[in-house]
This record gives sequence, C-alpha cells and structure tokens, in this order.
Amino acid sequence: MDNINEDLKKKALDQLVEDLGMNDLPQDKKDELLAKISEAFLGRIFVEVMEKIGEDGRDEYEKLMEKNPEPQEVDKFFASKIENYDGFVTKVAQDFKEELTNDQL
Repeated sequence: MDNINEDLKKKALDQLVEDLGMNDLPQDKKDELLAKISEAFLGRIFVEVMEKIGEDGRDEYEKLMEKNPEPQEVDKFFASKIENYDGFVTKVAQDFKEELTNDQL
C-alpha cells in the first residue's frame, strides 16, 4: 500500500533500521531486509486503517480506488475518516517497531 504518507513511512523505517542495529549490515543485505520489513509494515498499516474506517469506509475506499486516485487523495480520504490520521499511523508504526524489536531480543 503505497498510499501511506511517504514521509511517515520513511521516518519510521529509518528509525527501525537504527533500532534493529541494521546500520552496520552490508547495503545489499540491508536493502533486502528493508524491502521485507516495508512490505509487512505497509500491510499492517493497511489492515489497521481498514479496521478503523469500518465497513462503510471500506466501501467508500473501494469506490475511490476505482478512480485510480493519486496517493495524496487517498491520504486525504483516510485523514477525513480517521481523527489524527498521522498520529494513528505513527502509533501503528511504533507498535510494529516494538513487536519487531521485542522479537529481536
């Protein structure tokens, strides 16, 4: 799901790389792990957002997606459905990071 605010996504993934101690890995290995983590991270956010907006919101989302909207339009839609959307995404990212770092220990 590439529609999640790119700045939030990048900030969260950069912090995760640091928290997991991945900075010292060879770049190709780091890129491979980041791709896998990013996919899982975006999937988690998507699931949480879909749960939060409910069935009516999901129906509206499907209609919106039929129009091939720009990522900014999708972010605007989510922000209209979820109070403090950026904060919501940040919280999901923090929870995801905690799960990964706790599993890492």
